[in-house]
Amino acid sequence: MKTITFKVLNILQRETDETHTITPLTLLELLRYEYDLKIDRRTLYSSIKELRDNGYKIESYSDNHKGYCLLNRQFDESEVFLMTNALFASNLIPNEDSKKLIHKLLDTQSLYSKDKLNSLHLIDNKNKKDNDQFFDNISIISKAISQFKSISFDYTRYDIYKKLVKRRDRRYHVSPYYLVYKNDTVYLLSKTFNHDDLSIYRLDRMINVETDSSASFESLSLNDPYDYISKHMFMFSGKTSLIKLKCNISVLDNLIDTFGKNIIISRSEGDFFVATLDSSLQGMKYFCLQYLDSVEVLEPKELRDEVIKSIDNALKHYTST
Repeated sequence: MKTITFKVLNILQRETDETHTITPLTLLELLRYEYDLKIDRRTLYSSIKELRDNGYKIESYSDNHKGYCLLNRQFDESEVFLMTNALFASNLIPNEDSKKLIHKLLDTQSLYSKDKLNSLHLIDNKNKKDNDQFFDNISIISKAISQFKSISFDYTRYDIYKKLVKRRDRRYHVSPYYLVYKNDTVYLLSKTFNHDDLSIYRLDRMINVETDSSASFESLSLNDPYDYISKHMFMFSGKTSLIKLKCNISVLDNLIDTFGKNIIISRSEGDFFVATLDSSLQGMKYFCLQYLDSVEVLEPKELRDEVIKSIDNALKHYTST
């Protein structure tokens, strides 16, 4: 499309919607005032026709007896409302990045829709991640994966002052394979040079990510990276085992949210059911301890004994005083 047509579209997107119109005279004045662009009505009509020919639904005076208005845009107001709320609510994306994305979303709407959405007074999410390198890391890692290049990075943890600090001075060197979004966290599935098992890292804890152009790796194919993450909760890698749990119905939602729908569920007595699923033993141990009153390990015996041992150790702490 021509430059004039794009500028006409910009004004229509900003100044009009289903309930707000603009007259041809006002549109011509805005073009002159904002862009120092002087065109006649015939050129304006030609630009409107070009926009319509390219799929934009634009009403005119002959349609509504008021003026021009743009009826379709990249995102509906309801879609922007939903995405804006999701960006505010997500702990994953840092505050400043959330605000930038929200600003871009609001720019797809008319001034009137923007005012309505801004009037919601959405406040900052105090639980958002602190890593301001988040999107840069995604870009670097995605490119490294596509080019089969290894990466290096510093991995962080929180100290007692609630600040992210390096776990160690030595940098991590891995071959990256997949970025997986799960439970409001992005995980990197990778391999280190001295281990066969996949390693799992949280993207929000990675800083100073760099591509190692001198080190490449062979491709790796997982049937379902998301299923792999579900089976290795709390980032414990390694082999998985078939596990049977007797659970109260109250934890069913949490069980499915954590491990997905690839679990076998059978009824038990009363308000209980039996769930059969694949998971790492260590990750499942922590899940079971979280829901100690509602979950019992039936199989394997190794996991059941580990849970019992953890309960005994906890009892010693609470009964020793």
